[in-house]
Amino acid sequence: MLGDFFFFQAEDGIRDRSPSRGLGDVYKRQGKYDSQRVLIVAKKPDRILALVEKGVPIKELNVGNMSQTDETRSITKSINVVDADVEVFKKLDQLGVHLIAQMVPNDKAEDFMSLLIK
Repeated sequence: MLGDFFFFQAEDGIRDRSPSRGLGDVYKRQGKYDSQRVLIVAKKPDRILALVEKGVPIKELNVGNMSQTDETRSITKSINVVDADVEVFKKLDQLGVHLIAQMVPNDKAEDFMSLLIK
């Protein structure tokens, strides 16, 4: 499961992409990068829930492209979910993670939970 993550970080204007070696990477950096923003890309929303449940402080989650399959239903043009995903998003919301949908920076960020319950 932890191999499903990529952590992106900007430090002193340098952009770096490296596959994560797991939660240890996150915990080792605690404190050192408090003023930095980190982008975490995960294949499935349950991976983000696992991080939150292990104590990784995630305040906001931008739900990005989730591909369409025969089992999914469409939430937006680029976000498709199965029932298990919906339950994960509900748990994240209950844990205080603000969920948004915003494909590119120029798009208006939409409240994802509002889109999910339509």
